[in-house]
Amino acid sequence: NNIEHDGFEITVNNKSARNPSRCVEYNTSIKINAKLSPETIEGLLEEAGKCYVGNTIKCAPSVNIELQSD
Repeated sequence: NNIEHDGFEITVNNKSARNPSRCVEYNTSIKINAKLSPETIEGLLEEAGKCYVGNTIKCAPSVNIELQSD
């Protein structure tokens, strides 16, 4: 999708909660310095929804903790 643009910026903000301390929401903003058609915007949003990191967070991966001592 060779989209002509003058740069882009991706910003991720989060909301936190306590007890237990954790992140409860991520908000991602994508700014593209280009004139985009509605179809292109739709396609880019669809692709952004396939993000590896986002998919990992949505599927709640298991967290394994190991402690080793000498």
